[in-house]
Amino acid sequence: MGIRGRPPFRLTTLGALALSGDEGPLAGAAAQRRSLALLALLALGRNKGVSRDKLVAYLWPESDAERAHHALSQLLYALRRDVGQADVASGATELRLNRGVISVDLDDFEAALTRHELERAVAAYGGPLLDGFHLGAAPEFERLVDGERADLAKRMGVALEALAEAASGRGDHVAAVDWWRRLAAVDLLSSRVALGLMRALEAAGDRAGALQHAREHARIMRAELDAAPDALITAFVSELRRTPLPPPRAQGPGVASIAVLPFVNLGPDADTEFVSDGITEELINALTHVTGLRVAARMSAFAFKGTATDARDVGTRLNVGTVLEGSVRKAGARVRIAAQLVNAADGYHLWSETYDRKLDDLFAVQDELARAIAQKLALTLLPAAPAPLVKPASSSMPAYLLYLRGKHYLAKRTEEGFRKAINCFDVAIESDPTYAPAHAGLANAYVLFGFDEYRGLPPELAMPRGKAAAQRALELDPTLAEAHAALGWVSLFYEWDWGGAERAFKRAIALQPNLAVGHHWYALYLMAMGRADESIAEMRQALAFDPLFPIVPTDLGRALVFARRYDEAVAHYRLTLEMDPGFLPAQCELSRVLALQGEIDQARAVCRVASAAAPDSVRPLLASAWVEARAGAAATARALLAELGARAQRQYVPPYYLACACAALGDRDRAFEHLARGCDERMGLAVFTKVGPMLDGVRDDPRFAELLKRIRLA
Repeated sequence: MGIRGRPPFRLTTLGALALSGDEGPLAGAAAQRRSLALLALLALGRNKGVSRDKLVAYLWPESDAERAHHALSQLLYALRRDVGQADVASGATELRLNRGVISVDLDDFEAALTRHELERAVAAYGGPLLDGFHLGAAPEFERLVDGERADLAKRMGVALEALAEAASGRGDHVAAVDWWRRLAAVDLLSSRVALGLMRALEAAGDRAGALQHAREHARIMRAELDAAPDALITAFVSELRRTPLPPPRAQGPGVASIAVLPFVNLGPDADTEFVSDGITEELINALTHVTGLRVAARMSAFAFKGTATDARDVGTRLNVGTVLEGSVRKAGARVRIAAQLVNAADGYHLWSETYDRKLDDLFAVQDELARAIAQKLALTLLPAAPAPLVKPASSSMPAYLLYLRGKHYLAKRTEEGFRKAINCFDVAIESDPTYAPAHAGLANAYVLFGFDEYRGLPPELAMPRGKAAAQRALELDPTLAEAHAALGWVSLFYEWDWGGAERAFKRAIALQPNLAVGHHWYALYLMAMGRADESIAEMRQALAFDPLFPIVPTDLGRALVFARRYDEAVAHYRLTLEMDPGFLPAQCELSRVLALQGEIDQARAVCRVASAAAPDSVRPLLASAWVEARAGAAATARALLAELGARAQRQYVPPYYLACACAALGDRDRAFEHLARGCDERMGLAVFTKVGPMLDGVRDDPRFAELLKRIRLA
């Protein structure tokens, strides 16, 4: 079994077909198309098993029986060899997938449906069965998959409709709209679904949205079936148009601020979500160049992605006067963008527009949309018109789309996301070597991927690559604030060049004062330098621009801890966890500061919650080791450190936190061993050695002064 009793492998069938382990998708025989097809067939057999005769008929229909059975045996052998499990599948005449070795997302979906846990079922449905997967010269396999795919999609539709109806029944019309939209995205031609969405939009007060969807549904019906909409839809539209609209509301005083919510991807291909996300981000960046307009940062805006949130709630939580929301439908070489501007004070629409363009016109339509919003808000543009707000940094549309895809993956902040982002940026640069934002995106992906919090690459590999990418970006466009910030990160966390770090961060802020990450990363520099009051002020500035990105208030808590303002730090950590109860960094930092205050029972309780939610992560173990050492429970702390030592054989364990636990135990030699090793590895957290209270127990040791000299902090 895998960690904590879970199967060591995971077969994904809903969406892209893949077999993954703890370290990502497997290679070798496990990645071959027929191996994956075999596993998919066994998964579709559920618990009944599939006969070997059926398997060879599906997978090798053109081979004679003897040769096909031999091929099946060879495939099973290679699969077991590469997976390292002899019991991947068992059975003499009928094969069954061993669910104790390989778990399957299809099982989760169907089990949730059986328990009538519809939201859990919808979350488990990652997309159409074996989406995009085809097996050549295997018609029966394709027919089987097509049938199962249609059946599963239908069951997904039934679940979505039930959720929509339930939301309407309890008066939550905003949630109902969200469920109907998701259903409409997978069942474009259903008049019943279109009417359900229109009624939900009207009930939620969005009559314009209901009429807009009626127009969109009519267009699709004409294009796909050469037919008119259903009579019920036509009648509902007529009724909407006959009913008088409420009087327009006056705009409130707070319209000089805006949040651009993630545009909804309505395209037939879920994989094009990066386009809708990219358009959202481009609009956020463009609107920061409008004089007097305060724009909510990307991470805070994207906190609302996939949720049915009222504009008034968004306005309250992000402290903005207006909200822009919309949708994107990419189909082939064309794109349709629908946008609406909403007054956050009362939820009434200020403006809406729909753009149908060729994909090659994407830069122009984004600029047109940004200008329309600025004009509606009666603000002056910077730079002055007619300079575009959205500048086509690349003449290559393929490069631009790859860049958008890379930004989409980068925002996920996962190991897989970083790897995919790096690949997308690399390919975009191959397509257009002069594309400066792609170089800047590559720089950010590398510098974050090499930091302790993610550590997918050793810093000695990641940081020089990130620096080179940032320098190339600035050679092409010296005004890219993002690239200056990446250079500052490398100077701070890898080169220990304090002057260079401060210059780069200040330059980033000067170029783009609204850039939350510039203020955030500059605050980290100030923390490391021991400039506590300045770091807290700068972090508060970052928080004003990005209030819902949980790492920002978490790092504000760290700044307060470094200033020994523990009560304020606890308050910020708790506020962060109210916003995102499962945010692991905030949980771990809260447990540490509670232990510093002597609240050991509370600290232990926080650690238990964090460990239960993230059993594969070393972070809760590191926090627990510090808490137990601080509590005087030496045996428990040493047992946790031993477990962390074992974990270090297969995943990265930051030496800084190991040193802190050893220091709390009074084991100074081990503490300095870990710190020295961390410096050798250029661990990012080393820069906080001078100010972190968790190392107070070793500050009087002569080796501590030598360590600070080594890090250039003394």
